[in-house]
Amino acid sequence: MLISVILEWENALLSELDRTQRMLEAFFYQSRKIDYDFEILIVHDPTFVKEEFIKSFIKSSVEDITEDEVTSIRFIPRQGLHYFALKNVGVEEANGETLILLDSDVIPEDNWLQKLLESHLAHKEALIGGLAYIDYSTFMGKCFGLGWFFPQKTEDNSLVQSRIIFSNNFIVDRETLLKNPYPELDGEVTRGADLLLWNSLREKGFQILVNKGAKVSHPAPNGINHFLVRGLAEGRDVYFNQKKSKTPGKIPAIQFFKIQLIKSWKVIKYSISRGDLVELKWWQIPFAIIVMLFYYLLFLIGGISSMIFPKATRRAWQI
Repeated sequence: MLISVILEWENALLSELDRTQRMLEAFFYQSRKIDYDFEILIVHDPTFVKEEFIKSFIKSSVEDITEDEVTSIRFIPRQGLHYFALKNVGVEEANGETLILLDSDVIPEDNWLQKLLESHLAHKEALIGGLAYIDYSTFMGKCFGLGWFFPQKTEDNSLVQSRIIFSNNFIVDRETLLKNPYPELDGEVTRGADLLLWNSLREKGFQILVNKGAKVSHPAPNGINHFLVRGLAEGRDVYFNQKKSKTPGKIPAIQFFKIQLIKSWKVIKYSISRGDLVELKWWQIPFAIIVMLFYYLLFLIGGISSMIFPKATRRAWQI
């Protein structure tokens, strides 16, 4: 069986490249222990990163990479495309019947690949994601590990039904995504196409599962600029998504403010009650709360700005 691994290179530009190096090392190490053929499709925008750089980076990152492994890598340049559109291109170009979509900034833990494949073979028609959690090796990672939208790392290794999975690591039949690509966003938002896709697939009867034993770590926002832009963009995206949902009897602005308050309250609650899950020391708790409340203040500013200056915020804060 040929398995196509679709790797977008956009997140590698946002995070530190040492994470991409560790992702590549982990993937090749795990794939060598599995009796399947793999092809890797690296979909990238040549305006920002050239094929020659990526190829050189891979060879230097995986020291014992073989010539067969090098030839299994295909580079797909697509100018002007972003995250979800790059993934759609990878789906179209893939040769394998089975797809693994993997982000360039997540780091798989031991047996991640084996566990995804085992779940896929048992549930061929389902979309199966791994458990993505925030890398909490730094203070910023501890803050976002408790206060962002990712779950905390758990010792639970069960396979469970879910409403959503993260697009950063999942396995699926190629035919499913060929017939159901990520929908195009209308330019108002930069994230959320996956939520629309999961909703659509559930309505069509597809199962969405999470294998909690197939774990990957995801980085917190990298650097001050990414922190600021991500907070503003997330607020904008949540507001515009509320506006587009057109739920009867619900005012988008009111719903947005409720979401912001709930997120801020969870920051305080989880920093106090779940700090041990990310090894947060007692004296770090108030500082973690301050950091994440500031993030959700940016979230609030992004949403309010989008209510007042919708055209301007559509063009700003690309993530």
